Amino acid sequence: MRGVYASRLLKNNHAIRSLTLSDFGVWSGSNLIGVVFPLFVIGQIQGATVTDAGISTMIYLGIAALCNIPLGRFMDKHVGLKDELTLLAISNLVRGISLIALALTTSLYWLFILQAVLGIAKSMNTTSWRILFSRFLDKNNIGRSWGAYDTVMSIGFGIAAFLGGYLGENLGYNIVIFIGGIMSLISTFFPLMSFKDIEGVQ
Repeated sequence: MRGVYASRLLKNNHAIRSLTLSDFGVWSGSNLIGVVFPLFVIGQIQGATVTDAGISTMIYLGIAALCNIPLGRFMDKHVGLKDELTLLAISNLVRGISLIALALTTSLYWLFILQAVLGIAKSMNTTSWRILFSRFLDKNNIGRSWGAYDTVMSIGFGIAAFLGGYLGENLGYNIVIFIGGIMSLISTFFPLMSFKDIEGVQ
């Protein structure tokens, strides 16, 4: 039943469908990468250790945490949803380019720099996406709508984690990072498809 409702929700609500596809591409790509990321760091980054992989993740999440409140305040000051859609599209683009660059780097310095950029992109994505998704939710079925979204994402995350491990083992860890970047680049287009949905929405 939950799967049926998820399918119906995505079919009937264009904005929710576009936002879910955007999130699906970005964060399924993230789960694809997450399985192999420490192995990628110690295998490709010169002189890197598992500790360095942990430090880079701390940088990523720390930068995201620092950016969340200022970005939220910025969006609260601007009426309408055009800024949120624009920011979401830019975040996906920046994330995709950064991941492709990460797949090619062998420098610990650049690993840390790119993780900081990815942290900024994460904050841009999550802050803008949550505002947009909450505005377009069916107010009479908020719980079911979130449940349907979570069903779609959980299935995607599980499949992505399996594929990340399989592809990393057979093609190389850097290829998995590259694919995650491509998925994020593709996700850039989904927010752009929702500009026609924001007319009259405050």
